[in-house]
Amino acid sequence: MIQKYIKSNFSILLCISMMVQTGFVIAQDYNISLKDSEWSLTPEKFHIIKVEDARKTKLNHGKAFHPETQKLSNVVFHEGIENEYMKYINASMKQDSSTVPFILRVEKFQFTDEGSPARHSLSLDVHLSIIRKAEGQEILVYESKGKPNYVANGIPSGLPEKLAMDVLRRLLEGFNEFINENPDQHQFCKNVKAVFDNKNHFTNMNADTIRWSSEYKLKWDDFKGKADDTSPYSAQSNCMFTFRVTPQYQDATLMLHLQIYPCFTKKSSWVKADKKEPGLLAHEQLHFDICELYIRQLRKAVMNAKLSLFNSDKEIRDLFDKAWQDYQLAQQLYDMETQHGLIPHEQLRWEKDVSAQLDVLSEYATPAAIN
Repeated sequence: MIQKYIKSNFSILLCISMMVQTGFVIAQDYNISLKDSEWSLTPEKFHIIKVEDARKTKLNHGKAFHPETQKLSNVVFHEGIENEYMKYINASMKQDSSTVPFILRVEKFQFTDEGSPARHSLSLDVHLSIIRKAEGQEILVYESKGKPNYVANGIPSGLPEKLAMDVLRRLLEGFNEFINENPDQHQFCKNVKAVFDNKNHFTNMNADTIRWSSEYKLKWDDFKGKADDTSPYSAQSNCMFTFRVTPQYQDATLMLHLQIYPCFTKKSSWVKADKKEPGLLAHEQLHFDICELYIRQLRKAVMNAKLSLFNSDKEIRDLFDKAWQDYQLAQQLYDMETQHGLIPHEQLRWEKDVSAQLDVLSEYATPAAIN
């Protein structure tokens, strides 16, 4: 009888002891769930597609006084900071998926509550970034850093939530203002498009530079340079590519306005006085026509290229360099096979071949200049 009594009391004491120990271990977290709120923000140029938590310690959001326990508690987001922020953005801000997509990245997010439950200062050490990811690249376009705080008497409910919502709202409002004031940037575009401009450059036949035209044939008067008497050749045509790219921005599209023309420079071209023969002039004209042919090939290559948003300048330059190299090789081959126009049947073959290729690429022809 005595033995049973002792065992029964030991069981009760053990149960009480476990309850006390458990009470010391469990602490009540401050659980944050962001509430929907209507902003007056309706972005016209961007939307947020994702929230990323880039912190090393993703579950550590700091501490804040709990309104029920009156003690400092670990701050915990109910569904995680990424999901809570994304839900809050979707519910509070009008998002247009046809605009440019951006990512919101949490770089730093730490609550600190200093003082006593009677009077304390809740601060949030925060760093939020707006990131553009496209074509395997990542670009930081906007960020906000700071340590805003609220001073409170007592522990009002929802203070950490309000601070978390305020820093996000201010970030997105600031970014919206920034993108509206600075729209002409690559990272604010969705697409890239090449457009060929037909400006009035190199149209004056009395100027030093002549732009190629199907309506104009070279004359000996166009060869203004001083003849090289030491050269074994009778004439020299200086044909070149002109190239200019001007970026413009329109409706979230990077418009690349290109001016690519074949040109003949008078002062760098020459003919010996006793060699001004029609056959030689036809040979020199074909040098100019070959220049036009490779310009057409370049225009076609640019139009067919899948240009990237952040590397289009290099991609176009690479196409230009390749076309220029191919063009130089073609000019050398032309002179070699025709012996600088001295083999009539080879000259005729080249003229027919170049003419046929120009016809095939007629849609990429250098247009008549607009004055």
